[in-house]
Amino acid sequence: MLEDFDRELRTNAARDPGVASSLTQSNPRRGDNGIALDGEPHVRQQRDLLERLSEPPPTKRARSDSGEDSDDEVSPGGEQRARLKRNVDESLFPFIPAVQEESQQLSDDLQRTLVLKENYTRDLAYSKQRVVCSPACPPVPDAIWTDVLANRYVDLDRVFSAIYTVEGDSKSSIKLGDFELTSLPTKPKRHIERHGHWTVAWALYQRAVIFVYPHRERELRAYYDQINGFFAAVSDYEAFRVINLDRAIRGEVGRSNTLLLSDFSRFNHLYTMHVVGAGAATQSASLSSPTSRKSGGTRRTGTSNEACIRFNEGRCTSRNCRYRHVCSTCAARDHVVSSCSQKASGSTGTDRRK
Repeated sequence: MLEDFDRELRTNAARDPGVASSLTQSNPRRGDNGIALDGEPHVRQQRDLLERLSEPPPTKRARSDSGEDSDDEVSPGGEQRARLKRNVDESLFPFIPAVQEESQQLSDDLQRTLVLKENYTRDLAYSKQRVVCSPACPPVPDAIWTDVLANRYVDLDRVFSAIYTVEGDSKSSIKLGDFELTSLPTKPKRHIERHGHWTVAWALYQRAVIFVYPHRERELRAYYDQINGFFAAVSDYEAFRVINLDRAIRGEVGRSNTLLLSDFSRFNHLYTMHVVGAGAATQSASLSSPTSRKSGGTRRTGTSNEACIRFNEGRCTSRNCRYRHVCSTCAARDHVVSSCSQKASGSTGTDRRK
């Protein structure tokens, strides 16, 4: 066919030289993707966070007369069906005007994180495929990569379970026409209960995060040092409180685009909630902690308003004590009777521990 076309061009050129020139000028040389090759090449430049988040939506290409970009799809049987589309008017988004002002107030690390997050979440499946096929990919469970790429909360129990499992990280899927149903990942078989467990899981999780967010290494190391300090400040059987604090902090950071794990002053309320004895979450957590479950003991029925003598002597470590762990003189929680400035002379009364 190309030889016939060239022969026709030569015949027309012999008859009228203007016809051949007009034909070649009206059909410029194009590449395989349809883009003209005779023009100047487009240079792709790296854009910062502000440009990526505040850029206007791309304009739609005009439909060609040949039916390209048509809204109709042809089914295998030859039937056409209309493709349902919902056009979104981004000019009505109320948060768009605030993007520029808020972006300028973010730290450099946060801006880098959001630039990478915006890029990964454009196509999480493709981004994950490129990561898991990389030779240097950290050996973390396949199921957590989507959350790592999207900078969301990751359950460290899954990471910890994968270290000791002898089974593959498999999941079942069923195809129904154009749709594919994938089963949810199984629940982790192991749970982090001690400082050592958390350290092992965190080391592997940190490798995964730094692999796709390399600029966060300093942030993650600072957070690791802080949590280690909390573990050192509590006894072994209270370690579950620090573990819950870690979950709460990482959950809040994963739901926010303006927080770093190293923003310790922003998490004081979580420390009070999960670690301090008067915190709202400590009572319920203590009843469901691994230590209390393994002890096999049950809480004694009935409680007493009397102060615990053994607690004031520094000998009571029971989690199910029916007596109050307060100073037997002033009822304060932060000290025992030997350190009380209001300590009265004589006996402490009828306070006793059965």
